[in-house]
Amino acid sequence: MADQTDQEHHPRYSRLIGHDDVLSAISGDGHHRRHHGFILNGPKGIGKATAAWRAAERLLASSPDEESAGLFGDTPQINQADFDDNNPEIRLVRAGSHPDLIVIEADTSKASGGISVDQVRAVIPFLSHTPSRGRYRVVIIDALDDMNVNGANAILKTLEEPPENAVIIIINHQTKPMLPTIRSRVQMISFAPLGFQDTNQVIRVMFEEADQDWVDVATALSDGAPGKAALFAESGAIDLYAETTQMLAGEQTDQMTIDGLSAQWGAGGVKNLAKRQIGVMLMMRLLTMAARHAAGAEPQGQNPRLDIEDRAITQICTRHDSDQLAAWYQQYYQRFVQAERLNLDTAPIYFDLLSGLMKKNQS
Repeated sequence: MADQTDQEHHPRYSRLIGHDDVLSAISGDGHHRRHHGFILNGPKGIGKATAAWRAAERLLASSPDEESAGLFGDTPQINQADFDDNNPEIRLVRAGSHPDLIVIEADTSKASGGISVDQVRAVIPFLSHTPSRGRYRVVIIDALDDMNVNGANAILKTLEEPPENAVIIIINHQTKPMLPTIRSRVQMISFAPLGFQDTNQVIRVMFEEADQDWVDVATALSDGAPGKAALFAESGAIDLYAETTQMLAGEQTDQMTIDGLSAQWGAGGVKNLAKRQIGVMLMMRLLTMAARHAAGAEPQGQNPRLDIEDRAITQICTRHDSDQLAAWYQQYYQRFVQAERLNLDTAPIYFDLLSGLMKKNQS
């Protein structure tokens, strides 16, 4: 079971909960011919990367007899007991050293912080070779959002003329428009947010030693994307969010309090990146919930909110209508994104937002 280190939270070690049908779609243990390319589509932190790694394991650990029986017609009889830590193929996958698997990820050491076209082009020679240990060669691209146009065009060429026995699994976080030509050459698998119980179970597995109260709070704030819990743990943002919503639930505050909270949320540097990322997520979550509440349009069956969020939303909606809150969502989200991209101080943005939420009838 994973411990609480960044390495152990990597999706190649994680247990997949709530998306088992994805494994069937990719590994082909159904009644239809398996596709050569897949896009796993959905919000970040929802389990797409974990599903990609588990699907790669099933493809690389399946014997040729199992594949020939199932991928092109009949349902195969796969022995699930073979898909565990004792399987040599799975051990290689989880060690990141399987010769028939290549993973393309953003290079954060470079200024662009994305996936370069050279990284994508490396897929071509990799797939041109015969598989070393089994029937398949597998490519995981994490994520399409991190590619520029040149990289997207490079992977498109491979998708147009896929080598035999190649499987390309592309993760997409829906943060950028997708090329229609890529969309037309892959099987799209959409990921819906997990329910509260499944999300709670995933976070419980990720953080075995955490207090159940922390797990429950992280579950509520994750909005069905349990991968966010790693950011909560790294950033310590849950306590800061509680302070912020406590302030917003009050009838008044002072500039010093707002300034102090803003400085904590907007603290610069690489070590505070997780806090800034989760801060934007939580502020946008709060604005969304408040706008829906003000409009009387809260969706049914949504994950439970925290009590302090309910109190903050009630106060916010006495000061602002749904149109104002929706407009602020667009305005402040763009400001946060631009500031992060340009390496600008985000504390003033938090100050403006929190000050605005505390003032009545701002336009």
